[in-house]
Amino acid sequence: MFYKIIERKRDEWLNSPCCVVSDLISYIERQHKMRDAQIESIKTYLFLKIECKNQPLWELFASGKFNSTNVDDLEVNRATREILEVNPAALALWEYASISDENGNVNSPKIVAAIKKAPDSIDYTGVIKELFFNVTYPDYLFSIPMGAGKTYLMAALIYLNLYFALAEPDNPIFAHNFILFVPSGLKSSIVPSLRDIQNFNPLWILPDPVASNLKSLIQYEWLQESSSASKSNIVKNPNARKISMHTANPNLMGLVAVTNAEKVILDRVDNNFSIDESLLKSLPEDERKEYEATRQANELREQIGKIPGLCVLIDEVHHASDDQKLRKVVNKWTEQSNFNSVLGFSGTPNMDPASRIKITDELSVKCTQYANVVTYYPLINGIGNFLKIPTVRHANLNSTEIISRGLREFFDKYAETVYSNGTSAKVAIYAPKIKDLEEDIYPTACAICAELGINPTESILKYHKGNSDYQIDEDAQFEFSTLDSPTSKKRIILLVGIGREGWNCKSLTGVILSQRNSCPQNMVLQISCRCLREVDNARKETALIWLNKFNADKLNQQLQEQQYTTITEFGGKKLDDLVTLNRYSRMEQLKLPPIDYYQININYNTIETAQITDIGDYLRTYQPPVSDTTVIYTQGFDPADTASESAVGYDYAESANYRLWFDSIVKESLGLLDIETLTRYEAELKSIFNKIIVVNGDTAVYNNDLNQAKVRSDIRNCFATRRRFNISEELMPEKASLLKVNALKSPIEVSKSAIYSPSQKKVAEIINQDSNPVETISEEVRRYLIEHGSPLPDVEKSVNDRTYHYLPYHLDSSLEDDYLNSIIGYLKSKESVEFYFNGDDTLTDFCIRCYTKRGKVWKLDGNYYPDFLMLTRNSDNTINKVIIIETKGEGFAGKFVPRKQFMEESFIKLNNDKIGYPRFDFLYIEDTLTKEERLQKTINKINTFLLNE
Repeated sequence: MFYKIIERKRDEWLNSPCCVVSDLISYIERQHKMRDAQIESIKTYLFLKIECKNQPLWELFASGKFNSTNVDDLEVNRATREILEVNPAALALWEYASISDENGNVNSPKIVAAIKKAPDSIDYTGVIKELFFNVTYPDYLFSIPMGAGKTYLMAALIYLNLYFALAEPDNPIFAHNFILFVPSGLKSSIVPSLRDIQNFNPLWILPDPVASNLKSLIQYEWLQESSSASKSNIVKNPNARKISMHTANPNLMGLVAVTNAEKVILDRVDNNFSIDESLLKSLPEDERKEYEATRQANELREQIGKIPGLCVLIDEVHHASDDQKLRKVVNKWTEQSNFNSVLGFSGTPNMDPASRIKITDELSVKCTQYANVVTYYPLINGIGNFLKIPTVRHANLNSTEIISRGLREFFDKYAETVYSNGTSAKVAIYAPKIKDLEEDIYPTACAICAELGINPTESILKYHKGNSDYQIDEDAQFEFSTLDSPTSKKRIILLVGIGREGWNCKSLTGVILSQRNSCPQNMVLQISCRCLREVDNARKETALIWLNKFNADKLNQQLQEQQYTTITEFGGKKLDDLVTLNRYSRMEQLKLPPIDYYQININYNTIETAQITDIGDYLRTYQPPVSDTTVIYTQGFDPADTASESAVGYDYAESANYRLWFDSIVKESLGLLDIETLTRYEAELKSIFNKIIVVNGDTAVYNNDLNQAKVRSDIRNCFATRRRFNISEELMPEKASLLKVNALKSPIEVSKSAIYSPSQKKVAEIINQDSNPVETISEEVRRYLIEHGSPLPDVEKSVNDRTYHYLPYHLDSSLEDDYLNSIIGYLKSKESVEFYFNGDDTLTDFCIRCYTKRGKVWKLDGNYYPDFLMLTRNSDNTINKVIIIETKGEGFAGKFVPRKQFMEESFIKLNNDKIGYPRFDFLYIEDTLTKEERLQKTINKINTFLLNE
């Protein structure tokens, strides 16, 4: 449950003015390429990286980084209150124990009771360390379900690390190199993972040219399972050789290695050979080969430990967490001072089995969830989002009957299903043993195919590892690897021990588990979900899961324990109704011109001036500085018995050599001063050299009375240039359209709960009016009717010609919706005023580049897209005046303060001064005002600014 506490603080940071990644997050969201589960993970990761300085989780919690409880509000005794007030680790443990779990229950009432009863008896920091496995390095686990795009999330985190690392190469917070552990040693698992990372488009998270530069920086390596070798050294060890070639570069950045932890990294990790090399040849061949293989594995682990700024990414990390071998290997790597972090990825946040944590001598509690989970995205939220919508059937029938019913229903629903990529829907049947598959399941499947008129030879694939009785077909592996291609004719896939984690077949649409041991009992949930990956649109795709009673009970148990839901909810989730909307551009109808304005551009010009104008004269007249006198004290056991004397004469007289002295000046400049430049002043330098040495016969030594280091430093400094930045403000003319017509797609499918205004009925009316204009009354007739109390004709047409430049608007909040409708209603009586929504940054070009001024320095605060624009036009149809309007909920007001200040104090003033008249004004509307107050504030601005009344 720690992730809930982390997310609470993360959201506070994201909504605060001090958040430095707001624009980055906005960019990612605007691209609409990353799923919400991935974006939530990225937000948390950047929070832990930047705001929390990439510290280990136990340190963050024990230091009180995430604490938010007001101790004064707690009903506790005095002793407990005092502990919670002064000990941040105690308060952190209290918050963890008292937070509500997914079912609304207190997470650990026993810990809460223990803190209340005997607050002095708990080692709070020790308990928190134990909860986080006593890990001393950053170790973050992202729990997102299968199909959410874990590999793409890994790629995104790699690119984000490199983005920040390039900007701050000496900042140890950001990783420079990466190694990814995938869950299976099969090529069918490793290669797709490597391909997915290679195919990831960094433009989804970062703009160009940064994205393209980073993509060219990355170097990929695939560390394969090694075969036996006759000798063991780095040259003959291919994996170790690959890594050693990279680590030879001390500034290595961008290495991404992909491998399997079990068969490569943990290969022979427990072997502890200690054999004299001279005795090696006398060993039996088997022992000698085993010894050589062990050396190879150790060499690889040693080479990986040398990778600078290493981040380890582990897919299906719940397996690695159960295997302490990998933890030991990683701990060994962390002994390197430049190790960065471990990132784990898993569909389940729960431990199996649970661990027990000692709280006091009398109390130990069971922990079922990994404490280092920093993001948890429930499986149920993925259904209809990026997972197909499942139907779960289960019955207390024998295996043959389950298979028969499952296949008949599958072909009844999906016989004609072909996805947009040309793949046909498929169903997988898992068998506990090869014999069961060959003798029971395969004949049953063939009989069903014959009954339905399906060719079993063409449609059924049997895939297992084979045994002495049943050999695998030669083409089976190829057929299995190409199942998700349009060329595959297979519809029924029969599997034994294959097709679990790491199998990514999107066209798999059904799963049948007909026997008690069809799959490992702790993997029923994972296997059942193999058929849920979306192909085109998860909202429109369904899947079928058929189980016997035993597997249904296991599925229900695992759903409750791992996902806090039930088989009923899982198999019967109802999605929000989708509605289809037609959208239209009215730019031609309104003849709405672009808006001319000026963007503020801050230029930083570097001005260099010589530190010394005449270097030759400086060197000719240079007088070496004298060293500060060093005093040596001599003291006996009695402090009063102390004597002192000058250190002159104690120093070692170092031999002096002009060429070595000359070279040391160049070397100590760290590349800023070259030999050629220094050589131009060789006569002056030899003169200085003669001043700093003492000649005794044929021997020359440095004069210890002179500050030799200061002499060399002064010489270097006289060649240095003084740099200062000249900051200038520049106004750049800009012309922005309020609609990117090509970006307006129609029709679109949206959730029924989304806010689109006006309604589709009103949209149709407006479009019809555009095509069939009606007569409007003159202003003279209007006044006459009003004076005589006669009803006015419909004025919708006139106001619609001054708003809705496209239809309908997609609004973010009810505040925007209420404000839009109230202003349009008012503008029916103000014929010269126009009102347009501008808050959809995917459809408008009008944005303002904002800065925050700190002293004399401007800091870029990103692009700002105002919610609304209210304007008037000149007689030649050009824009006359514009009110830029921002609506904000109270919870987001604090974060907007810098931009509000920039708009009011900088943008408006600079633009109006440049244009020569008050063309722009800014109006800020907050939801703390009533609807009537918001309207009146707007009316006042219309009258005083737009209409000059």
